[in-house]
Amino acid sequence: MHITCIVGMYYYWDPKWLLVSVFGVLCISNYGLGVYCHRYLSHCSFKLPRKIEIILNVFAVMSLQGSPLTWAANHVKHHKHADNEGDPHPAANWFKTWFWLNNKTQQIDRSVVRRLCKDKMHKLTEKYYFQIFWSLIILSFFIDPRITVYFFSFAIVLSFHVSSFTNVILHKFGYRNFDTNDTSTNLPLPLLVESPYHNNHHNDPSNYNTAVKWHEFDIYKYLIDFIKT
Repeated sequence: MHITCIVGMYYYWDPKWLLVSVFGVLCISNYGLGVYCHRYLSHCSFKLPRKIEIILNVFAVMSLQGSPLTWAANHVKHHKHADNEGDPHPAANWFKTWFWLNNKTQQIDRSVVRRLCKDKMHKLTEKYYFQIFWSLIILSFFIDPRITVYFFSFAIVLSFHVSSFTNVILHKFGYRNFDTNDTSTNLPLPLLVESPYHNNHHNDPSNYNTAVKWHEFDIYKYLIDFIKT
């Protein structure tokens, strides 16, 4: 996807299509990962209408970060063991964590798997994950390669590095409002990072609004308010 994004944007360069990239980021990165996988599936911090849940599940699949079920189970494991033995993406492993070279396959929270497997949608998404992903990628390519490049690949690459930034940088640099049992920090980049107030989030993960002080602004709170029941 990195190659598709770089080569594709060079070959099909058109500034007007950057608006499509913004929409792709909103759908895939913001709603698919940040809202759905993170704050909804992992932390159960709000409720969604079923139709919205199905749509966001597809967006989450297209982020290319694994099935939503696996993503949530991995993330909950991180919260239970943040910066300690058992953390699936410890910040101390800089390069390995940034490029997802840690062995994550066995580091999931089984209680999350049991909870989400009660929903047939998650079983099907887990089983047919790559078939769903590549079917939509190939379909978009035949409709217009620029959709593949600007809507999908750009959002996938951005999501990859935003996740890595959160897992590494937001456990090393920034300020702390709470004395949590980890190294999580706050770094006010609310339009660039999904969880900029990471220390606030680790202190109260079930709260979908991570802003606690007057100068903190969590845009995801408003994205959630727009769709939640």
